[in-house]
Amino acid sequence: MTIDDLPHFRVSKVSPSEDDKDYFELSGVFNRFDGVVEGLCSLLTPDAHTLTALYGYLQFGSASDRTARINTHGKPSPEVVDLDLTYVHPRWHPRHVWMVSLPTWKWNRDQCVARDAIGKIVEGTQMSVVDGEEIRQWIQISEKGKDSG
Repeated sequence: MTIDDLPHFRVSKVSPSEDDKDYFELSGVFNRFDGVVEGLCSLLTPDAHTLTALYGYLQFGSASDRTARINTHGKPSPEVVDLDLTYVHPRWHPRHVWMVSLPTWKWNRDQCVARDAIGKIVEGTQMSVVDGEEIRQWIQISEKGKDSG
């Protein structure tokens, strides 16, 4: 499967949302509806050299004309008129599509090797704040047979 095998949405118009000034409505036409569902989705930009996607809520227009509207957040307004954006089903994250479709592009393939490890709780010398929570203990993981990890 390649990017070309996925549904594409050709944007004909970008307009500000009537409900929220930080949202925009993309109007356009799908090349096909098979595999496309209403609701949350992502649209990949056609530039394979950047991992750019618009995340929004899709609503179908006319089934016979394959029209749809997608409300997306963005500041400034996305410059996507006359572009074909690749539709990504909500169960996929856009980076997964790039990883599968461009397996040699900037992705390191590392093999994970299982090893025996030992974990222990270590008292910190100072308190740290992580996501607003005070942390005084850490878990130290060491490879079995080695002193540090």
